[in-house]
Amino acid sequence: MATVDFGGIGMLPAAAPTIYHAFPAWGQVTGGSAITSATLAAFPLNLFFNDTPSLPGPVR
Repeated sequence: MATVDFGGIGMLPAAAPTIYHAFPAWGQVTGGSAITSATLAAFPLNLFFNDTPSLPGPVR
């Protein structure tokens, strides 16, 4: 079974809590929550990796 690394964009607000202080108020609310920032990163990545059409198979 593969190892899962739970670090990433969702850990950014916990690791560096002052990183969003220069952002506007809506950016602080959106980025300041680990759950929100992880969801906003996961949603487009999920669409990219799961909704892109696969390459055609080998030509026979």
